[in-house]
Amino acid sequence: MANSSSVSNAIGYHEIGELWDEHDTTDHGDDEAAEFVLKLGGETHYVALERNLHLRLRALDSSEPA
Repeated sequence: MANSSSVSNAIGYHEIGELWDEHDTTDHGDDEAAEFVLKLGGETHYVALERNLHLRLRALDSSEPA
């Protein structure tokens, strides 16, 4: 079946969801080695700052234009 999930043979998210509602990963397949690349980006946090403090911090950050 073309364009189907390799585990459930489902052709849509709804059908895949139905399978995983009744099963878990221990029900399917053997332990197999897998390779993947994980690229972690920096975290972004938003906080309120006084304007003068914000300007001083931006001036210290070489990656931001002043």
